[in-house]
Amino acid sequence: MTATTPRHFLLHNHINPNLWNQSVLNSWNPSPFCFSFILDLFKPWGVLIHNTHNPSIALPLFLNHKFGWLPYIYLPHGIYYLPILTQTPDLPIPHTFWQTLTQLAPHGQIRIALPGWQQPPQTLPTQHPTRLYLSRTYRLTIPPDPEQLYNQLHKQRQRTLRIAQQLPLSLEFNLKFSEFWKLFLTHAHQRRYLTARSASMIRQIASRLRHHHWLHTTGVYHHKTLLAALAWIHIPTTRTVWYWLAPAQPLAYKYHATTWLIYHLLHHWQQLGIHTVDFLGSELPGPARYFQSWGAQPYPLIHFTWWQHPLLKLTHTLRQTLLTKLQQTCLPPQYDHKNSSKSRIRR
Repeated sequence: MTATTPRHFLLHNHINPNLWNQSVLNSWNPSPFCFSFILDLFKPWGVLIHNTHNPSIALPLFLNHKFGWLPYIYLPHGIYYLPILTQTPDLPIPHTFWQTLTQLAPHGQIRIALPGWQQPPQTLPTQHPTRLYLSRTYRLTIPPDPEQLYNQLHKQRQRTLRIAQQLPLSLEFNLKFSEFWKLFLTHAHQRRYLTARSASMIRQIASRLRHHHWLHTTGVYHHKTLLAALAWIHIPTTRTVWYWLAPAQPLAYKYHATTWLIYHLLHHWQQLGIHTVDFLGSELPGPARYFQSWGAQPYPLIHFTWWQHPLLKLTHTLRQTLLTKLQQTCLPPQYDHKNSSKSRIRR
């Protein structure tokens, strides 16, 4: 560390929450998951600040301990990625920033969004084994013209929307959170990917967002049956909506309820002056194709993992292998085994 490249890491107890929240709001790429009232749910947390430019580059981070003593950096359930906060989209991220990140803890696994549309570096000059690959989120720019909004949809999305509009579906903009949460838990347990711990984390995040009136829940009913719902986040001072949780029961796929819900919400967001929808990404090909069918474009993320000991890498590899095998046994509804290469999620 030199005088020309000062950089440091601040723990949460050394950060003024009001000043930090204001700096997040003033950044080019604010995220609802970067505010102190969300970060405080998962203490200890801190901020890696790199002052090589004015303004600073800042990345909030969550810290924990494996086996009770080994520190590592992670992402809590319900938070898909964290952005590197800057005030301009074209501010390059220096290699020394990544070096400092890997020195904070012996092990870490995190998804990071670079400012602007910067591509991630191919290699990082770190002293420890790393695994770096490109992940993505999907962002949709909402056109001001309603007709243009329909025309940018994929032909199949237009077809399913026409089918859904002929069905007796009704929209509940202010869906009770209790109804939403019941559907979310039922849907998640059917897919067998939600543990009690992860559900608790997501519920805590939702409670804080609701307290600040940033979380909205909207649902689609077929007669009196709730088919699908969406929990979306909007910070009033921004023109972005975050597409957060979207549970749907199996019957919703038959009626294309999620497609009908998103299309009507897009018109609603259009009237609110929303410019961008962040679908918060997916590494699965089915949801990725679905987001792109709305006209959303992939936005690059860095999925970054590092180890300072070979045993940690072995443990991580075994865990990822086990998770992959478990995911293969948890197939989504209406999965076509015979034509799996051509299968798609119909919503």
